[in-house]
Amino acid sequence: MSSKAAVYDDLQQFTTKNKKKSGFDTVVKNSTYYLSVLFGLTAVVIYFYLNALANTQVRDTAIKNAQVYLHALAEFRSLYTSEVVVKVKNHGTSHGIEITHDYKDKENAIPLPATLSMMLGSRLGGSESGVSSRLYSPYPFPWRVSDQGLNDDFSRQAWLALQADSSRSYYSFEVYKGKMSLRYARADIMQASCVGCHNSHTDTPKNDWKIGDVRGVLEIITPIDSDIGSVNSMIQHTLLLLILILFLALMGIRSVMKKLNVRSIEARQLAVQAAQINRKLELEVSYRKDAQQKLLEMSLTDGLTGVANRRKFDQELLAEWRRAKRDGTDLSLIMLDVDEFKAYNDNYGHQSGDEILSALAVAISDKVQRITDHFCRYGGEEFVLLLANTSSKEAQQLAEKVRLCVEQLALQHRYSETSKVVTISLGLATLKPAAGSCAEELIKAADVALYAAKDAGRNRLEVHQGD
Repeated sequence: MSSKAAVYDDLQQFTTKNKKKSGFDTVVKNSTYYLSVLFGLTAVVIYFYLNALANTQVRDTAIKNAQVYLHALAEFRSLYTSEVVVKVKNHGTSHGIEITHDYKDKENAIPLPATLSMMLGSRLGGSESGVSSRLYSPYPFPWRVSDQGLNDDFSRQAWLALQADSSRSYYSFEVYKGKMSLRYARADIMQASCVGCHNSHTDTPKNDWKIGDVRGVLEIITPIDSDIGSVNSMIQHTLLLLILILFLALMGIRSVMKKLNVRSIEARQLAVQAAQINRKLELEVSYRKDAQQKLLEMSLTDGLTGVANRRKFDQELLAEWRRAKRDGTDLSLIMLDVDEFKAYNDNYGHQSGDEILSALAVAISDKVQRITDHFCRYGGEEFVLLLANTSSKEAQQLAEKVRLCVEQLALQHRYSETSKVVTISLGLATLKPAAGSCAEELIKAADVALYAAKDAGRNRLEVHQGD
């Protein structure tokens, strides 16, 4: 069967198959089911996406609120220390004013900055929001040992993290006292106005504080259970509205699909006709591609000898040169020429000369065994052997085998001054491509070696000695 006959037979089989069954009919018939599944999956994806987005927003908002609380407490504490505590120390003690943690039990006493900061934090948080604050340290004063030390995993991890980098915050979302909460902590840095008091206080647990030391951890605890619940409720209402909209859309689409179903037979016929035309074009294109591939192979093959021609050699040389440059390997080129070929043609005739070239091509091709070796006719009576990843020594061994192979054919050449049989001269060059070099250098080097072989008496191999 010819190629075109096979093409049209395949086209006939394709047409018969499409007439028996059409996917369009199946889609129209089951459109309601498919759309229901699609809308259901869409609703689920939207729900999870909104849920994740809302939870992220709740957490981000909680972090921002905690930062505001911390900033407010830190500013108040700093202001209270500089504007009240320092002035009382400088002028108030002479009037009997005392700065102490248990100021409520004493007359003429005011609270310490840390004490007042914690009171302010409790007032700012309020009972409704549930926000609370803590100030703790591994070095608590005796009256704070029970509630202000590192008494859980978060406080210990926060202390380690802030000791390592006091400029950053440390936070975690975890269950705290039965509620999902944000625990957000910042370093409490020792200020110049506080160093003296902390180092000189009679009950101080540490008396070598320096300005800039991390003296403790200021933590804000923000419950987010109620926020998450509100968000989830909003998402559920949104999802119900979305389902209703999708249901109405599904009903409308179903009505449209019923009308489409009436015309499905006509649509199928048109689809089959279009498929026939497309298939015919595809097969025709495939047929022409095969023909073009055969023409390309013919264009890369020498018509006389059947080996690769000069064009194929140029392509392979460029590819192997780039590969050798990338891999850092040797690339060898053997150029060989039939000795006294002009004399052979002049005396035996050009047809006999062509037979000699064909016989040599067959014999030499048998010696080329590696798939990475390329044997090509370079032009006239000249051939080349391109050897990838081949050292000069290995290439010399192959070249000598090729020379002996031709000589042992014992093809008569009475008009040769070199030998009474047909012989060849060979030039070998081996290069390791480097930056800035080009493939033409390898050709020139092999050509120089070939002419050296001819000048030295022919029927021999000469190796180009590179710089």
